[in-house]
Amino acid sequence: MRRIFVPFIICAIFILCCISCKDSNGKTVGYDSEWFDNTTPEFDTKRQSIIYREHMRYDIKGNIAVPYTITNSISYNFCCEFSFFNYGEDIRLFNGCNEDFFITGIGTIRYARVLKREDNIEIASKRHNEKYGDWALVNLTIGKELVADVFMTPLAMKAYKDGDDDSYIFIQFVAKDKYMNVLFYGGPRECLVVMDRPDVILTHSDVSYNIDGPISGPGQFLHLNKNVDF
Repeated sequence: MRRIFVPFIICAIFILCCISCKDSNGKTVGYDSEWFDNTTPEFDTKRQSIIYREHMRYDIKGNIAVPYTITNSISYNFCCEFSFFNYGEDIRLFNGCNEDFFITGIGTIRYARVLKREDNIEIASKRHNEKYGDWALVNLTIGKELVADVFMTPLAMKAYKDGDDDSYIFIQFVAKDKYMNVLFYGGPRECLVVMDRPDVILTHSDVSYNIDGPISGPGQFLHLNKNVDF
């Protein structure tokens, strides 16, 4: 037994060393070192702040927001403010914001729903982007309602191809005379908020962009309002 146990310990130590050791440039070496280096917090001495990075499989993110109103006294209410990943190139949610960035203020959230298993996704047109991979325009059957021309994001499309059917969050935005339907891929916390506490969702942000601004137009997924309602 001892002869078997000792080599096992040596192998375990070797694996740990491969994961945790660093080379002469300070980079982690070993299995999946690129992921480790890209997600390790870094202290910025010049700005006296911490640069924090993380890998995310989701393109909708819930953040705590504290809106307040000033009357005779100041009252605070904790809310959940969603931000949305603004893909780049021809599939930006909104052209007026930086690509590859989580943004708010692209319109009022008119409707939010975590798709149930009885809801149906029909891919109307599958597309491909060299950087982001496959995405699609889909038709959703939500209850008895048919919602056409929905942008299925690349991460939602990846989940669909992987057989994940539990974490799709459908959002309808409205802004001025335009609307946009998007199917995101959400994390467990975001899904729980939408399903169980929709009353705490901040439907529109203090930051509000001019959808018809001069920067290349609103983007291909914002359409003239057809009075879509649920």
